[in-house]
Amino acid sequence: MSIEDQLRERLKKVEALYFGATTDGERGAAGAAVERLKAKLEEVSRRDPPIEMKFSLPDQWSVWLFIALCLAGAGGLIPPTWMWAGKHRKTFE
Repeated sequence: MSIEDQLRERLKKVEALYFGATTDGERGAAGAAVERLKAKLEEVSRRDPPIEMKFSLPDQWSVWLFIALCLAGAGGLIPPTWMWAGKHRKTFE
């Protein structure tokens, strides 16, 4: 698990604490922790930008297979929002 994934998991847990807090002190502490985690996540994202790759596939069957394998590797079914608006139908994130 990457550092970015670990920070996202920790952020989810702290946000759950924030929304489940019963006192103002708990909510304030959780809110401050959320801000620190968001700043750290932004710093990690800046240091390690995403890598963009280009694949050339010979036929439509290969494209479908490639997309299915990419989506399966992402942890399951992903809605079709991965296509970029205004781009060619084979361009995706």
